[in-house]
Amino acid sequence: MVERIIDKEFQELLESLPWKWSKTYARFAPHWYVLEEDYPDVMARLRPLIAEQGKQQRFRQTTKVFTYLIIGAFKYWTMGNVLNRAAKEWY
Repeated sequence: MVERIIDKEFQELLESLPWKWSKTYARFAPHWYVLEEDYPDVMARLRPLIAEQGKQQRFRQTTKVFTYLIIGAFKYWTMGNVLNRAAKEWY
């Protein structure tokens, strides 16, 4: 997967968000998340970037396929109104 280039200001904004640790999936799919309702401007900007520049990849050993976008040290993807991120080496 190729790392995509975005402007430094937006990358810093992403890194500064108060990401919540996903306790439910911590053992088999460790990641953090934020909700669109809390950060609609971020989602409005990131969702098209993921769709246009991201790469589709199967989630672990499942049949689910998500579109991921690597920005810096993290892999980002959406699920409905949730923006997720994980360390890129975890997946």
